[in-house]
Amino acid sequence: MRLFEEARYSFVYGQFIASAVLGFAFVERTLAAMFYGAGRDDLQRATSERLFAEAGNAGWLDEYELDLFRLARKLRNPLVHLRIPLHRELPDARSIKQETDPYEVVEDDAKHKLQVMFRLVSKNAAG
Repeated sequence: MRLFEEARYSFVYGQFIASAVLGFAFVERTLAAMFYGAGRDDLQRATSERLFAEAGNAGWLDEYELDLFRLARKLRNPLVHLRIPLHRELPDARSIKQETDPYEVVEDDAKHKLQVMFRLVSKNAAG
């Protein structure tokens, strides 16, 4: 729950990179915990892509949701893994292409990750 709260608070205080990274970490940990609770201890250290695929196979996520979750991963990766300067996936490069402020790009990315996080929470609460 700490990741959930930290992601939300980071967003409110304009720490969008922190919010994006923490929000995605929450998604990964929550999916792994859901599988563990369902008796699947083989996914404790699985990649996010594998967790998403298994969640789709289990019927927990539909194709639309899988696309949203995969996009969240794609947006998170350049924030946590090395990319050469102005790599096309970096927020700065994307802001140049979109002719917008880099801060806006990072904020939009964080919003997407929080939406994915809230979608998972709502599914977990309903199911």
